[in-house]
Amino acid sequence: MLVDALVIGAGPAGSTAAGILASRGLRVLLVDQASPGERTRCAGILGPRAWSALPHRSDDWIVGRVDWAEFVSPGGVRLRVERRGLALVVDRLAVDRGLAQWAESEGAEFLLGRASGLAGGRAVIRLSGGVEEVRFRYAVGADGPLSTVR
Repeated sequence: MLVDALVIGAGPAGSTAAGILASRGLRVLLVDQASPGERTRCAGILGPRAWSALPHRSDDWIVGRVDWAEFVSPGGVRLRVERRGLALVVDRLAVDRGLAQWAESEGAEFLLGRASGLAGGRAVIRLSGGVEEVRFRYAVGADGPLSTVR
């Protein structure tokens, strides 16, 4: 398979990148080892700027609103911040699935698999039923701090 962009990781960053690139006419392959939202470790708290920066969003994804927060230092010093609309609590499963579906609607292709051997514009995607060899011009590592993209 030949693509312009290979995006590893179908969380909000990866799906957003895949959708934007696909909407500009690039052939994009979005790969994640789990279905969007299934292996998410996140509190689901977004600031208003992060929420409004999402290229696709639904108010149905919002499950709560935060108007104050309190931070406590290791030494016990407390700092309380109060502001209406300080943050939103979102359903991360819904956010991840919604953004991945949006990326697909923009033309990105999604594969459930694990990318490995990224080098020289080539990668191997290990699928449940075999492997897919991919050639790409650009790679986006959106699979977290231990990204396979270097």
